[in-house]
Amino acid sequence: SSKTKRGQWKLSFSIIDDSMETSTTVVWFARQQQQLPEFQQAGDVVSLQNVQTNWWDGSMQLASRYGSAVVVVRKAKEDAWVYSSPPMSVEGEPLDPERSKELWNWGQNRLSSQPTILEEARFVIGDLPGRNS
Repeated sequence: SSKTKRGQWKLSFSIIDDSMETSTTVVWFARQQQQLPEFQQAGDVVSLQNVQTNWWDGSMQLASRYGSAVVVVRKAKEDAWVYSSPPMSVEGEPLDPERSKELWNWGQNRLSSQPTILEEARFVIGDLPGRNS
């Protein structure tokens, strides 16, 4: 996260689902750093509400605005799920916990089949020069 010229906190993150060919950047603004969404790992489920669409540098992005809301859903352990804020949908109804679980599982499967980093960019700390084996 970083601060804007206007003194707001800003966090950029990427989202993807089967309906999109590439990832979409989301830019989230908050008055206080604690109001920014918190992610634990790639594959966390994100529900965005009342965001606006912008074009930046030739690509579409989503941005928060007054009245926007975000919920991050993640698996805590075994069958326990954590919601970052009250899990409400756009219509004000609770998010469907089964749908959240399906999306989380989809994200984990996608990550295993389509890594987020190029193979040639990967390294193991133990393989760095100067490290004793």
